[in-house]
Amino acid sequence: MRWRNQTQLYYARSCSTTKRGRQSARNKKVTSSKTRTGRAGEHFVAYLIERSGLEAARVDGACDLHVTLNSGRVLRVEVKTATKLAGHKYKFYYTSFEADIFALVAIQNDQPLVRFLKESNMPRYSLHRDEFTQEDQDADLQWIASLS
Repeated sequence: MRWRNQTQLYYARSCSTTKRGRQSARNKKVTSSKTRTGRAGEHFVAYLIERSGLEAARVDGACDLHVTLNSGRVLRVEVKTATKLAGHKYKFYYTSFEADIFALVAIQNDQPLVRFLKESNMPRYSLHRDEFTQEDQDADLQWIASLS
């Protein structure tokens, strides 16, 4: 077979299915469902923050997001995501983080809602499902946008 250019040749080589290639693909670490859910929550929170007029950057480190306020100050945001109810509450697991604000994401029926809380107001483990409303989410976003 003749290759039209180097890009096609490279693509063909990188997609080859040798025995060694299949073994290495099989041994790759699979990202857990919890990790993917958490990452989705981080991206959703970043989207909401960006939509409210602030800049958000996803970071890997002591916190999940850096949010740049209009004053130039950077807030550290830790995002926690829950998809299952325990009774009527969403449980959020955390220890101590270097965060100024917590974003709690509750996803039910593929409809996420977020609550933003200062660390001092962070519930120890759970928040009632009635505390996740569109009105509360909008009010929390206005609060963050008003910070300086």
